[in-house]
Amino acid sequence: RKKIVKYPEVLILFTDRETDNEYDFKKYPVDFEEKMTLDRNNYHLAGVTYHSGIHFWSHVKSIDDGQWYEANDRKITKIGKEIMPFVRGEKAIKGGTRGQEDLRSAAIIWMYVKEEKDS
Repeated sequence: RKKIVKYPEVLILFTDRETDNEYDFKKYPVDFEEKMTLDRNNYHLAGVTYHSGIHFWSHVKSIDDGQWYEANDRKITKIGKEIMPFVRGEKAIKGGTRGQEDLRSAAIIWMYVKEEKDS
């Protein structure tokens, strides 16, 4: 059994979606939340990286204005929070500028930032 002895400021979670075919990946949905608590340490989602075929793109939350943005190749687009598939069990098919797909099935990396504790 593994134990976290010191919780990081940035928690990065990864799922392996590789298959034997380099252009294919496992398409199971992974539910994730906007906020999570681990042993009294609160984290909020700061970014998600997605993979589809041979293409990668990300949704990132700005530290300046708190808005969500999509980074897709050379283009960065402001997106609404409603595009983020936070609700557990809800199929999020809005897909931002990527079109109609379940983002939970394309997500491969989640970046959470530790929230400061109030004094």
